[in-house]
Amino acid sequence: MGCSQEFYPLFFVECIDEIPSANISLKQVYVNFNQVCNLRASDGHTITKKFTIILLKSQEEDLQKYFLELICLLLEKLPPRPTIASLKSELFKIISLFATPPAFSQEAIKGLWAELFVIAHSHNPIYLINSWHISKEDRYDFNDGIDKVEVKATRNSDRTHTFSIEQLNPNADS
Repeated sequence: MGCSQEFYPLFFVECIDEIPSANISLKQVYVNFNQVCNLRASDGHTITKKFTIILLKSQEEDLQKYFLELICLLLEKLPPRPTIASLKSELFKIISLFATPPAFSQEAIKGLWAELFVIAHSHNPIYLINSWHISKEDRYDFNDGIDKVEVKATRNSDRTHTFSIEQLNPNADS
């Protein structure tokens, strides 16, 4: 482990093989495989070996902390000298956590907006918040245990919506 001249955190991982591999270059994460490095320890001793270099190009303290913790966990999972393929596979798992934002459909965003609109314009928003999606299995947007409300939204002049049979036949106490 070390830091660049710009004080970016670096990891040097010695792999058991030297299979040619394309480097990874993202906005803030760089991985360079099979790089000949001259590493100088604090005592002045220098070693020359091939390493895979993992760099986070950020000086944001929290991001550096998370990066260091994740890479340390990754390295603990692997043998002391992993194969390039196994290192790359594990790195892609970490990268995918940060590189791929969750995909939300326009319908889901529209529905969430409508539910928040109902809460914001209600006479008792706290009551609605406490009744809002109280369980993952709930078929209603708002359910206080007695009354249920299902919010539907559209951007079109057509008011075509889909309801489940359970939503149309609530329990006897409703």
